[in-house]
Amino acid sequence: MRYLSKWDLEQLARRVSSAYQKLPDAKANPRRINPDILLEQLLKLEIDYRHLSRDRTILGLTAYDDVGVEVYDGGAEEMYFLDGKTVLIEQDLRDAPDKVGRLNFTKVHEGCHHILNMVFPGEYSGGTNARRALCYRLPQHGIRTRNWEEWQVDNLCSAILMPAQLVRKNMAVVGLPEKIDILNRIYRKETYLKFEEMSSVMGVSKQALAIRMRSLGLLEKEYLSNPHEMLNVYVEEDYDG
Repeated sequence: MRYLSKWDLEQLARRVSSAYQKLPDAKANPRRINPDILLEQLLKLEIDYRHLSRDRTILGLTAYDDVGVEVYDGGAEEMYFLDGKTVLIEQDLRDAPDKVGRLNFTKVHEGCHHILNMVFPGEYSGGTNARRALCYRLPQHGIRTRNWEEWQVDNLCSAILMPAQLVRKNMAVVGLPEKIDILNRIYRKETYLKFEEMSSVMGVSKQALAIRMRSLGLLEKEYLSNPHEMLNVYVEEDYDG
């Protein structure tokens, strides 16, 4: 497997984004990357939906070759045969309006496995790798067990779904400054509402967008999970002073 740095992944993402922007259907909504157009028209992959696990912790599956995987439609276990050009997505994500961000990220994540395989075929699909299913799971307690390949795929996915230039463009459109110092829905409500609008327009989760903006140096601190934490920090700083 090729070991790629964040810089390497950003350069690869730019190549993919450039090719995507040339697609006629991509021009219909220039403020977001459409995962279906990316996967189906650019990568020539098919997207299908099934229940991928009994507990719904598996969000996506794909493979580089013919591989049989278990699915659980109607609660009964059955075999689904991946053909090397299909991405399987957990059906519940498609059916939940509040999971659009996770749905889009999962689709592009699975597509990124195929991108790396297209660019480095001997290293990603060589030997037994071609005959294995690539599984994307729901994080447990906010922590995802990672390996190097998944780290690369996640970072490539983020860079493709949220290109730096597109992020900056959308920040300007919704009226955000060039850099946000603090993101907090209670104590910086106006900024937060603009950020929320931006995540909706881009079809990504607020958490994924915040992580991407921090990696680009466009966001200093965020308090999405606990907005009151900011107040606690200020109180502690005043006390120490």
